[in-house]
Amino acid sequence: MRIQRVLSKWAKTETLLKDPAVAEYVPVTSHFNRLTVKELLDRFEMIYVKPVQGTFGKGVIRLEKRTEGAAPYFFQSGEKKYEFLSFDEMYDRLVAVKRKRSYLAQQGIPLLKHKGRRFDLRSMVQKNPQIAGKRRG
Repeated sequence: MRIQRVLSKWAKTETLLKDPAVAEYVPVTSHFNRLTVKELLDRFEMIYVKPVQGTFGKGVIRLEKRTEGAAPYFFQSGEKKYEFLSFDEMYDRLVAVKRKRSYLAQQGIPLLKHKGRRFDLRSMVQKNPQIAGKRRG
């Protein structure tokens, strides 16, 4: 029996959106491009851009559009933080930071903090292929 693992965040999102009971809890997600990044930032003020394929948060970039302060646009990639006066300046740098990998843009969900550091909790569900096909009696 072959175990299949779906690596594409886009494929996972599309699958979740097919179930109406789950879809309402899925953050708004779009393909990465200038227009979708601008629209999502205008709408939510904080978004994430994520590699379509990847795990453990590697390559995830948090973007913000701030209403206060001298530099309204901000993003953080790893430990590096960047501030910008214009969306175009920010987007150009973002493209350079993300390099040529395929990315998606996603509604930001504010994370909890512990000692000033953001964190989230995740659960992983695995299907045991040896019992998946058996009926429970």
